[in-house]
Amino acid sequence: MADNVAQVTIQIATLQEPQTVTLRGLLTIHPDWGAIAPSVTMESISTPANGRHFRRHLSTRQLQPVKGRINTWTFSAASVPHGTYEFEIDPPFFLLSDEVDAATTELRLSVPAPAIVAVRTIDEDGVEIADVTSLDWNPQLPRGVLAGALKSVRRDPATGRFEIRAPSGGIFVSVGDTEFLGGMAFDLGPGRHEVDLVVRQCVGFVLILRDKEAVLPWQDSWDVSAQEVGGEGKSYGWSAHEHGRRIAVSKPGLYQFSVPLVDGFLSPPEQQVLVPERGFVEHVVELVRSQ
Repeated sequence: MADNVAQVTIQIATLQEPQTVTLRGLLTIHPDWGAIAPSVTMESISTPANGRHFRRHLSTRQLQPVKGRINTWTFSAASVPHGTYEFEIDPPFFLLSDEVDAATTELRLSVPAPAIVAVRTIDEDGVEIADVTSLDWNPQLPRGVLAGALKSVRRDPATGRFEIRAPSGGIFVSVGDTEFLGGMAFDLGPGRHEVDLVVRQCVGFVLILRDKEAVLPWQDSWDVSAQEVGGEGKSYGWSAHEHGRRIAVSKPGLYQFSVPLVDGFLSPPEQQVLVPERGFVEHVVELVRSQ
């Protein structure tokens, strides 16, 4: 009886090299920013034909000042694949998106006048929360961009507010640590604005692992991810705790999680913890030695 022989044909597709262009651009930053030394970073939003992500950074030295014009530079970048790009100008931290193709002869990037937004953090009842120590912010994300870098700002001791100098237009201000949570978008014109950011205290649980009466020191390699039972809540951050790990979740509710594997101990069963409306609840897991 003859052996059965199977034939397999494998076709390997060759990725097409994308068409490229030498990109030339003109950058203008509103004169109200004063003397400034910007850089330009371009990053592909769409996927080039060869599937490779494209990113190019042009430092201040690679920008050529235009004589006789304030805060105006020309720039060029060779071999830029056709596609859609995000352009980040920093400082002053501004985001734009645009198409680059064979018809792109000169790309114009323009940064508007500055706005100063003085942020006060309050709770849902309008009471000021002074314990917030820093905020994050980013300009409005351009079309096609889903996430981006954040800038941090600390409270100004002179005003008691968080003073952000940003390009006028859309801005998103947030706080997201294991103490407080909140975020709001603002549409700003040039000049100074005083706004309130509503934040709430975080909720979660403190996970403590115990060997009889001894508390096990938490190892950095141990990771815990909690998911709300029958809901959309989830863990989003953690901080150190004197007896374990302080884990913040997005809202109160019943959460399920797995305990990290600990050398020398049996793997405990899946855990559930009821996170209260306020604060953090302790959850102690008694480990059993494997021998």
